[in-house]
Amino acid sequence: KTDNDATFMHMKDDHMMNDQLKPAFNVMHALNSGFIVSVGIFPNPTDVFTLKTFLESMEEILNLRFDRIVADAGYESEENLTYLKSKGIEA
Repeated sequence: KTDNDATFMHMKDDHMMNDQLKPAFNVMHALNSGFIVSVGIFPNPTDVFTLKTFLESMEEILNLRFDRIVADAGYESEENLTYLKSKGIEA
């Protein structure tokens, strides 16, 4: 592993159909009305642990708060849903 900040993540099969476990980052982007409004790079291998940090960084950088977010099931957890409810954000 050459990058100490990277996390080992399961990658798609290579051309030989071998599973791959490689150091990588979790890259995310947020869209609003079809435009990319924010990008984040995280060492977490799953989306569950990035939602709160990503939303807080967007609020700070963009100086606005979203009332509603749509995300895939990878972000779903009791902690994330509780966080969104406490901030008044519709999930």
